[in-house]
Formats: sequence, structure tokens, C-alpha cells
Amino acid sequence: MSLQDASTIAEFLSSNPPLALLNLTGNRFVNDHAAVLANSLSSNTNLMALCVHRNEIKEEGRLALLRAIFDVSSLNSCAASNHTCRVWGLEQDISALNDYADRDRNKWDKIFAMLASSSEDEFINTALLSGLPASLMPILLDRADDQDEVDKSGITDLYLRMKDIKRCRKHDDWDKLGGKRPLNCVQFRLGRSGAAQKVTPRLADDRVERGTRNRTICEQKLRASRAWGADFQNLTRYDTKPKQANKAREIGRAEENEMIGSSVEDRRTIDLDVKWPTDHDASITARFFRHNTRTEDKQDKPSAKPWGADADGGFDFCVPAMEVGPRKKAKTCPDDDTEHDGAVASTAARQIAELRAELDKFKREHDQVVRDLNGCKREHNQVVAELEREKIATEERHDQLVRNLNGALKWAYTVNVIPWAHWLEKGHSANYAAAMERLQDAFKRIIKQLRTGTVDDLISVTFCLPDHEDNYAIAAHDDLLIPYWREFANALIHWSDCHADGKTLGIIIDGIATPDAVLDVLRPSIKQSKVRSLGVGGDGSPITWKLAEFIEDIIQTNHSLTTVCFSGIMLTNEEWKAICNAIEIRNEHQSSTIESFQLLKCSADEIGSEVLEGFLTSIAHEVDLGGNGMSSRVASIIAESLESNPPLATLYLRDNHFDDADAAVLANSLSSNTNLTALYVDGNNIKEEGRLALLRALFDVSSLNSCAASNHTCRIWGLEQDISALNYDHVKYNKWDKIFAMLASSSEDAFINTALLSGIPTSLMPILLDRAYDQNHDKSGITDLYLWMKDIVRCRKHDDWDKLGGKRPLNCVYELFRSLVVPSIYV
Repeated sequence: MSLQDASTIAEFLSSNPPLALLNLTGNRFVNDHAAVLANSLSSNTNLMALCVHRNEIKEEGRLALLRAIFDVSSLNSCAASNHTCRVWGLEQDISALNDYADRDRNKWDKIFAMLASSSEDEFINTALLSGLPASLMPILLDRADDQDEVDKSGITDLYLRMKDIKRCRKHDDWDKLGGKRPLNCVQFRLGRSGAAQKVTPRLADDRVERGTRNRTICEQKLRASRAWGADFQNLTRYDTKPKQANKAREIGRAEENEMIGSSVEDRRTIDLDVKWPTDHDASITARFFRHNTRTEDKQDKPSAKPWGADADGGFDFCVPAMEVGPRKKAKTCPDDDTEHDGAVASTAARQIAELRAELDKFKREHDQVVRDLNGCKREHNQVVAELEREKIATEERHDQLVRNLNGALKWAYTVNVIPWAHWLEKGHSANYAAAMERLQDAFKRIIKQLRTGTVDDLISVTFCLPDHEDNYAIAAHDDLLIPYWREFANALIHWSDCHADGKTLGIIIDGIATPDAVLDVLRPSIKQSKVRSLGVGGDGSPITWKLAEFIEDIIQTNHSLTTVCFSGIMLTNEEWKAICNAIEIRNEHQSSTIESFQLLKCSADEIGSEVLEGFLTSIAHEVDLGGNGMSSRVASIIAESLESNPPLATLYLRDNHFDDADAAVLANSLSSNTNLTALYVDGNNIKEEGRLALLRALFDVSSLNSCAASNHTCRIWGLEQDISALNYDHVKYNKWDKIFAMLASSSEDAFINTALLSGIPTSLMPILLDRAYDQNHDKSGITDLYLWMKDIVRCRKHDDWDKLGGKRPLNCVYELFRSLVVPSIYV
């Protein structure tokens, strides 16, 4: 965290929010952060624990936090310090301060540590008390009684370190006084102030009342312990009752001269008969309760640890140690009545049981909060890890972008145009050298557009050198062109990474030889770039390099690729089969498919029937087999494929050698095909008979049933006498357009030829009436095709029918209803 974050936390703590625990473990806080946090503790009385494990707080930061909790400049500044917050996790521990839940107890421990540790020759440095009002002395005497056997050496060490005082024997004696410490404090103070050496009865009574108050404070501590959770998991029910009914009454008040003169303190306490469960761990008992014993030399004393930190820096909340201070001798009252001791013990047991149940409840709530916080921490760590990974990836992309741009800039300044002399020395003509210069300029322009993101959606790297017969020559490969291909490949990757933004490119490489050296340069870039279509063009000569393997790899790995085009490429049947298998595997197992495949001027007549059928059945949208010189053998293969109703939507058969017989074969396959929507047959040898075969496949006018059974999905283009007026709309409209064209065009004296409806069931009449409302467009093209097929001469009635426009539905309905009223249908 930054210093600004530490200031924000400090400002929040200064407002004294109801926050008991603040864990700042592992945030790289330094001394400045610690000083800012220390300033906020002066006005905070609610924060009880501050964890700063695994930070970078050194001596200055530790001193700032220590002064905020224990200011030793004077007693007043000490009293104004923070007495609630306990700081954990510093290299030199200061958690000995504020180890009680009682704020006043912490304050007076520090004050008496100052009084005792600052004196050179006495236990109490009365010089520090010179400025205190006399009215505060009774309070000081009263608080001296709390300086019991609890070890205060940690506070003493901190004071000596802050004041730069070397520990001596007097300090060790003060720490070892134990239970004699309160007596020495009171005795010394009374002696120094000239007070009477005899304690008055009133003072003795005050000490008894103070003992009662201490027990009340202990009960309050037990209730307050639920604020930070209690580990009573192994502590089950127990009873408390006096072991001897009159034990408490035997402790009497002692006279002052007996207590002070002998310097002996009665350490007798009430022995409690505590029943623990058999599986109770004594260490847990010691963690919650600390009992005084008769002997002062007992070493095995449980240490007070209201709260603690585990090895990992996390907090292990536990109940503050319930201290039972030593009671002074009390005078025995012979007339005390102990008959209510049993009722008191029962009430105490019930209260403890209620407290235990309440503590269990808060423990469960605390555990749930801890689990929720741990879940939030895991989610936070996951988000941080993801952001870190994104940051690293962004930095890597940025560095790569800088390297690419530097390389492109260097290439643009260092690339040299291949001179004409080089091509002339190779035996090429001047026109060839000029075409190569244009090719280099095209390379530079395309690379610049890719780098700057201004390229169009189609890139064409083309060598254009026509001869006298309008045939185009192929640019031979030259090693001097490799740098151009390499920079083109790098620019393509750069565009895909930086400028694509959801767009894709089409790439055409036409008229240029691309041997394996070029393919090896292009392969990595095209595999990972945003390329939707890839076209390769040649002059019809056999390919000697591994083009099929290159295309197969691109199809399998680049899922953006949806179109593959070959023009003038001559491959073997095995190579075509490998490409076909790659397309089939891609379409079967990948989410994106190859939707378009173009095989132009590639002598498909030499391709095996299995491979050709694979292309037709595996492509989802479009197959173009134009200009391949295909004939009857291929026509039967195409017909068989179409008859199986593949998902192919568009088929181009332009510029081949199909005749009327081939057209009839194709027409027969359309009767069972419902997916093909467009068939292009221009540039073939299909004449009148072939046209009629295709027309009957789409519009059989022999009867209404035959018309309904025709193909209503495929639209055929490219015949000399156009029939594309059929099937230009949705399949259900196409069918009824043909039916109403038959009903209207075949009648001699009415708009509807009801004679054709004689075999139609009456139940179909409502459907016919309903479809009549769709007859509101120009259908003259369908009318002409019907008249031509039926050899009927167009007359005025046909013209009127075509010109009805929006009135056609009304006329159809009228004619149909009239035929129902006058049942000429059934005559």
C-alpha cells in the first residue's frame, strides 16, 4: 500500500469507528506509514488489536507506535496515551502493553512502571509526583493495590529502552516482587509522605470493598470477552461451590500495623471445587483462568494472553485471562449468616451456564464471519492473480509491438528495390522487369496499410503480365523476394493483433510462384492471423511444391478461415483428397466450418469421384466448380450428391461441357433436394430439352398434385431462356404462386379454372382461400412459363390477371366462393 492508503486508514481510525481488529499483514508498510498510523491511535478507544506482520517497519516506525501507546515524557502524557490497542508483529515486540481488556488497568500499569523504573535508589520515584494535585493521591494508593504478582518486566524493558536506562538490580527486584508489589507501593508512598504508620479501619474497609469491586470487574471482563470471540470449545459445564461453607468468612480485616509492620501478606484465597470434563486439557483451563496459590515460588503460572497471534500472522482470538487478585485478611464476623451460600452458588452456576451458551453463540457467529472473510480473501487473491497475468500479457504484447514496429521501420528504410538489371540478367524481358517493380510497390503498399490499419478487407498480391493472347505469365521465384514475403507475414500478424477489432481479411496470391521457402514464411502468420478466405492462383501448370500440405495445415488450425479458393492449380488426386479430408474433419469437429470452396480451372474432370463427392457433401454453403471442363461423368457424381440432400446451398457449374442429357440428370436429383437454393449453369451446352427438364423439375404443370410435388427451393440461373422467376421467395409462397398461376392461366372464361379443383377434398378449400390473400405481386414470369409449357397463346385475360396487383386476392376469393355457391367444381 502507498502512503496515501496509510493516510486513508489513519483518517478512518481517527474517527474512532467500532472496529476491534485491524489486520495489515504483508502490505510493505515502512516507517512513514507506521508514524501516520500511530498518530491516529491517540483518539481511538475501540481498536483492540493491530497486526503489522511481514511489513518493513524498522526502529523509527516501531518507536512511533510505541510512543502512541506508552509516552514516557511525563505522567500526564503517559495517561493520555492509547490504553486499548495492542500492537503485534514488530521485530522487537511491544505487545506487553495494553494486555488487559480493562483500559484503566493498562494505564496504571504504565504509570507504576514509570514510577518504579525511573527511580535511582528507591522503588518509587516520588519526584514525578511533585506536580500532581493532592486529591489524586488516594486514587494512586487505590491503584497500587492492583500491582499484584503479574509479571510487568515487559513494560519495564520497554520503558528502560525508551529512556535509554540500563537495567540494574533494582529493576530486577521490582519485577520479582510479585504479590508484595502492592504492599511496597503503599508502604513507600505513605512513608515518604509522612503519613501515619497505622492503617485506619476506614482504609481496611476500603480494601475489602476494592476486593469486591475486583470480582465485579472480573465478571465484566468475562462478558466483554465475547466482543472478540471465545474458545470455549473444550470447556464444558462446571460447577462452582465453596469447598468449605465458612471459608470466606474466616478471612478478616487486618489492622494496619499488622499488615505494614510485618510486611507479610496473607495469601489465602477461596478454594473452589471445579469439576472439569474428563477430556479437558489443562492448558485450555490455564488459558482462561489464573488462580492465586498459597506459595509465592510456584513457577508454573499460566501467562495472561487476552488475545494472540499465530505463527502465520493471523489472529487466534481467545478469552482474556480472568484475573483473581489476592484478598487481604478480613476480620471474622461471628454473627455472619451462611445459610444462603448454597443459593448464591447455584445462582453463580446458572449465570456461568448462560454466559457459556452466549459465548458459544458468538463463537459460531465469529467462525462464520471468519469463513466469509477467508472466502472473500480467496476471491480477492484470484482477482489479483488474474490482473497480474493480464498485466504481464499486456506488457509482453506492448514489448512485442514495439519490436515489430522498430523492425518494420528498419525494414522500410533499408529495403532496396530489386533493379531491372537483375531480371534482365535472369533472361526476362523488360515488361517482366516492369511487372516485378509493380509487384514490389504493391508489397510495400500492402505492408504499410497492414501496419497502419488502413487496409481493405481484401488483399491481393498479384503479378500481372498478360501476353498477346490475354494469358497471364507467372512470376518465377527469386530469393531476393523473401524479405518482402517475410515482412508481409509480420505485418499480417501485427494487423491481426492490433487493428483487427473483430474484422477479418481475404488474401489472394495470384500469378506468383510460392515454393516451399515462401510457404514456410507464410505458414505461421496465416495460421494465427484473422484470415477469413485464402485464394491461390496459378497458370494451370503442375505444382511442384507442398501447397496441399500448406492448405491442409491452415484449414485445421485457423478457425477464422471459412473460404478456400483454387484457380489454375493442378494437384494430384491424392493431394485433393488430403484437402477434402481436412475440410471434413474441420467441419465435423470444430465450431466454425469451411462454408465456401472454389475449384476454378483446375481440371476437376481429373479429380476422383470420391473426392468430388466429398467436396459437395461437406461444404455447408457454396461450392464453385466453374471452368473445369466437366462433362457427363462428373454430372452423374454431382447428381448423386444432390440426391442425398446435403447441406449445400449454392452450386456453381459455369463454363463447363454439360449438355441436355446432363441437365436431365441434374433435374432428376432436384426432386428430393430441399437444401439447394441456387444452381448456376451458364456457359454450358444446355439447349431447349435440357431447359425443359430443369423447368419441369421446378414446375410440373401436369396436375395440381404434380405441381405441389415439384421442387420449390432451388432457383436456376444461366439458361438462355430464363426460368429464374420460379422459386424466388419462401418455399411455401413459391408453391402457392405456381398453383394459383395454373388456376388463373388455364381458365378460358373466368379468373379461376375451378375444373382443376374437382379432385381436391373440400377440407382443403379453407387453406386455398387463406393463401389467396398472398397473391398480391406480379406473377407474369410464372404465367409466361406456364403458357410456354402448355403451348397456350397469351391473351388479354392473362394480361388482366398479371395487372390486377393488389386486387388479385379479392378476385381469387370471389371466384372461389362463387364456385362453392354454384358447385361447378363437382359437375
